Amino acid sequence: MIRELVDSLVWTLKLYPELTPYQFASNRPIDGVDLDGLEWKNAKGQILTGTQLKAVKVYIFYYTAEYQNKGFEAQTMQQVKALEKEYGAGAVAISELSTEKQFAQDWQDMDGNIEIVRLNTHGTGQTMFIKASEDEYLTSTGNGSTEVHETKAYAIADLKQPKGDISGARLEINSCHSNQQNGYLYKGSMKNLSESFAERFGFSSVRGTSGSVNYYSNGNPYPSNGGGAAGWVRGSWDYYHPTFTKFNLNFKFYSPFIMLQDNLMDSKLTSKFGKSETFQKRSNSSYTNKTKSK
Repeated sequence: MIRELVDSLVWTLKLYPELTPYQFASNRPIDGVDLDGLEWKNAKGQILTGTQLKAVKVYIFYYTAEYQNKGFEAQTMQQVKALEKEYGAGAVAISELSTEKQFAQDWQDMDGNIEIVRLNTHGTGQTMFIKASEDEYLTSTGNGSTEVHETKAYAIADLKQPKGDISGARLEINSCHSNQQNGYLYKGSMKNLSESFAERFGFSSVRGTSGSVNYYSNGNPYPSNGGGAAGWVRGSWDYYHPTFTKFNLNFKFYSPFIMLQDNLMDSKLTSKFGKSETFQKRSNSSYTNKTKSK
């Protein structure tokens, strides 16, 4: 038994030589300043240096599967592949959600001229799941606890501003009910996640939904107000820009084909609502293009 453990350890160290107490900061003593495993990585699992983070355009936090809560690893990797085609290699960074401390640190460490910050996780109106099995949450209640079970949680108000420039970035909250208004269990601030992020940080826009969130086969999210797991009853994304004015893009029933088409539409939405917003909306059996200027 002991020999098997030793052999296993030796084999592991051969495959992963960085996993040894005799090296410092993953053998990067100059720029590897994070000693707690709180690092941004690329899709290959490689830790990104401070210099590399300055070139990142898209940051994605994602939830991993546990108990009854499914994870979003697969969808996140699909998103990374598509986003790297659009923004280039090295422009996308990912962080696996694990602890409140880790989320707060990685949030602050986001650097560069950021265009998208994406939260692929579960949640309620005032609570974002970080690791539910360990009671790790982020909350907008303002009183340090979740609204449903009143579990101790990290407050959005306590998050520090990211190092990078988010003035031209869109925050995409891909958790369910992040913009649900006046929830009957709401407590404290009475503000939902979308509202709280919009007020706390200077994003160009914050996107959430009052309904559920499902995912296309290509890994991209879409809002749903019913239709079971398939989510065929299309919901709407709600957008907040810096003046905290909400824009609601309403879509009713969509077939799977139309959902795919509408997914292409969503990628064309500008994050700068002070200019123009172009979107497609279903009109009977056809699409009409509309442009709104603010």
